[in-house]
Amino acid sequence: MARSPTADPALETFTMSEIARVLHVSTAHAYRMAQRGELPGAFHLGRAVRVNKGAFLAWQARLAAAAEAHLTPTGERASA
Repeated sequence: MARSPTADPALETFTMSEIARVLHVSTAHAYRMAQRGELPGAFHLGRAVRVNKGAFLAWQARLAAAAEAHLTPTGERASA
């Protein structure tokens, strides 16, 4: 299916089921994370909760970079 030329990539979203799959958590836990403000870009769309893809992917990249910075090349924790 061809993408609409007026579609704005900044408006693309994940469902809570998709977020749960990516994070390897239950859907209920993903909802709790959103409710506590732990998922950047989470918002209500009527009764549904959606997560902005750009905000979520940027957050995920920051977490991965932070985790990588605290590990040595062999995977051990770097000494402080």
